[in-house]
This record gives sequence, C-alpha cells and structure tokens, in this order.
Amino acid sequence: MNSNLRSMAILRLTLLVFSVNLIINMGQSKKIHLPARKTHHGFGFDYVKDGIMGPQNWGLFWPDCKGDRQSPINIVNHDALYYPFKLNYLIEGCNFKGMFKNNGHSPTFTLNDKGTQISGIPRFSTDIFELYNFHFHFGHSENDGSEHSVDGKKYAGEMHMVHYNTKYDTFSKAVNKDDGLVVLGIFLEDLNQKFNAFDKFISHYGHKLKYIQGHVKTKFNPFTLLPKKDDSYFYKGSLTTPGCFQSVNWVVFKHPVHISNKTLKTLREMETIYNHEQISKAGNCRPKQPSNGRVVLRNCK
Repeated sequence: MNSNLRSMAILRLTLLVFSVNLIINMGQSKKIHLPARKTHHGFGFDYVKDGIMGPQNWGLFWPDCKGDRQSPINIVNHDALYYPFKLNYLIEGCNFKGMFKNNGHSPTFTLNDKGTQISGIPRFSTDIFELYNFHFHFGHSENDGSEHSVDGKKYAGEMHMVHYNTKYDTFSKAVNKDDGLVVLGIFLEDLNQKFNAFDKFISHYGHKLKYIQGHVKTKFNPFTLLPKKDDSYFYKGSLTTPGCFQSVNWVVFKHPVHISNKTLKTLREMETIYNHEQISKAGNCRPKQPSNGRVVLRNCK
C-alpha cells in the first residue's frame, strides 16, 4: 500500500513539473517565434480543430497570430472602396526552375530563378516584388477550400503567389517588414473546362508529392494560372501560417481560375505532418479572421 502511495505521489509530482514547464514555455513563446520560412516548412503547427497546435492556439506560440491585422478575411464587395490600381508583370522567360515539394502543410513550389516580378501595388506602386514561392490551400470538401471569401462565398481551393520586396534582397529579410511582402490570392474551381497546363503538370508530378518531403526539381510558369481579368481587391494583412507576420499586402483576385476535380483530388490526398493524414482530413485553411475595420480597395466597379 505504501509503495502504491509513493508511486502515485511521484506521478503527481511528474505531472506538476510538466505542467509548470509547459506554462513557462508558453509564457516565453517569443523564444520560439521562428522566422516564417522555417515555420512554414517544418515547425509543428497543424489545422486540426481543437488540437493543441491548431489555429485557435497559434497565438500561444507565435504572438503575431493574435494581431489586429490578420488574414484571411471575408471581403465584402460593396464595402470595398474603388481605387483603379493595376499590376505590372515583369516576367523573364516562360518556365521557371524550382523545387515542388510537399512540406507537410501544403504543396509548395519554391523558385530557383529570379526575374519574375510585379509592381503597381497600392501604397508601394514604385517598389518591385520578386516571386519567392507559390503554394496551395484546400478544404475537406470542394465548398470550403479557399482561405479568403468574397461576400461569404468560398471556392474549392486558393493559390498564393508569395513575393518579397527586392529592396530587402531576400525573403527572410523582408518577411517582417511593413512593405516586405505581396501575396496574390487566386481562387481555384472546376469550371468544366479542358485540362490546362497545371492539370497536366500535376498529372505528371503529383504522385511524387503524395508523402511528406516528397519533391521534384522541375519547371513551371505559375502566371498561366492568373485569371484573364485583373479584377481584384487589395488590403493589408498577414501570412496565414505561423508566424503570421503582419507584413503582407494582399491582392485577391475576384474571379476563379479553372483547376480540374481530378487535380484537386490529387492535391487534397497529399499527406500532412498530423499523423500522416491527408490534407482533406482537416484541410489546410486558416479560419476567417476579424477585419477590424480595415480598408479594402477594389479596382473593379
């Protein structure tokens, strides 16, 4: 009996020490506030609802995730102010070399080449932004796969083309600057059209990304996935993954582009870091964040 009591006391003491250490670590969360690139490619966040590392708890580990200018948001078309901005694309070549990889959170293509740039961003119209990577977000169904929404409508998926301000030389130097990043958000939907270049690309390489860290060195031109119309919205927000830096100038296109259901299925079946479950299990979309009175601009009437 005494032996059992002693064992129970040791167990309780062990649990107490563990709990205290956990609280201390949470209180010192700035010490693990990693640069966004490292966080996005390997640290242990996930999208599991009510999970310890799920979106509702990101702010415990990455303080910026509790900021007042977070993304994604629901864009209300009639509340957006008309402002006739126009993006300029400075593209050299047709296909760009890079690494297409399943990093455990999303299929991500990181470019090796430079020379893929945009300008004409509101507030920073003379600055030039270099494409760093493009990646994809999906839900567990075809009706909730985009992170942003317009008038409450979501799409089957959303592609993010992440650019950094060239005056900072690298993505890591720009990631936490107010004028550091521009992300183009493109909605994806099966529009009953024929296979496009991206469908063919995924048909050829998708199987290589099925498992975590699966990758392929290849070439692709993501600008083939831009909508034909430039109708878009602009607002100031954040990265939608930890560390949630509020450094993103968002340009969200109004009209979706075509991606076949077959391609969507291939991408949603990719493995994640959470128990090796498929993306489709919990999706990889951050929930909608409060707009907090932010101004949204639109270049379309």
